[in-house]
Amino acid sequence: MQKISFSQFVELIIPLAEKMVTSVELSEQKKGKSISCKKGCGACCREVVPLSIPEAFYLAEKFNVEPIREKFSKNLLVLEKAEMNRSPLLQEASAYFDLQLACPFLVEEGCSIHKNRPMACREHLVSSNPNECRAMPNSSIQPLFFPKSFREALGNLAATLLGQAPKMIPMIRVFEWTKTNEDLGERVWPKKELMKIFLNFLNPRPIPIPTI
Repeated sequence: MQKISFSQFVELIIPLAEKMVTSVELSEQKKGKSISCKKGCGACCREVVPLSIPEAFYLAEKFNVEPIREKFSKNLLVLEKAEMNRSPLLQEASAYFDLQLACPFLVEEGCSIHKNRPMACREHLVSSNPNECRAMPNSSIQPLFFPKSFREALGNLAATLLGQAPKMIPMIRVFEWTKTNEDLGERVWPKKELMKIFLNFLNPRPIPIPTI
C-alpha cells in the first residue's frame, strides 16, 4: 500500500485543480464574461495568501532555495517594522494589503510559480475591471464563483488526519511555520485514504474554515 506525505498529495491533485479552474473559466466565458486576471496585473499578488497545511509543506519543500527564502525574509522585516510580525494576518487582510508587499514569487508582475501556485490563487479570479483590484476592500470586484474549493478541502483533510481544528497559514510565514512543524511534513498516510477523505470534503463545498 503506497503511502505519501502532505506535500506529495498536493502534487498529486494539482492537475485536478487546474481542470476545475479551466472548467470555471469556460463556464464564465459562455455567460459572456471575460477573465481579467492576466500576467502583467499582479494587484492581487500583494494580498496575504492563505495556505492549507499540506500546501505549506509543498511550497516549503519545492522552493526551499536561498534566493526565495531571502525574499520572504525581506517581507517579514517589513512586517516587523510595521509591528505586524506577530499579527493574525489572515484577519488583517486590508492592513497587509496597504503595505503593498509583493509576493516573493512575483517577477515582472507575473507569477514565477504559476503551475505550482497555491489553491487560494487558483480560486481567486475576477471578471471585473482589473483596476478595481488595486484597492481593498472594494465591493465593485466581481470574483468568479468556484463550486468547489480545493484549498478548503485540503485544510479539512489535514484537520481530520491530525485530529485538530482546521488551520490556514499565511504564505509569508511558510518557511518558519514548516520548520517549527517539520515532523508533520514527514508523516505519511495511505494514498487511497487521503484521496477518499479529500474528495468527501470537496463534495459538497464545506463551510469556510477558521484561520490563524
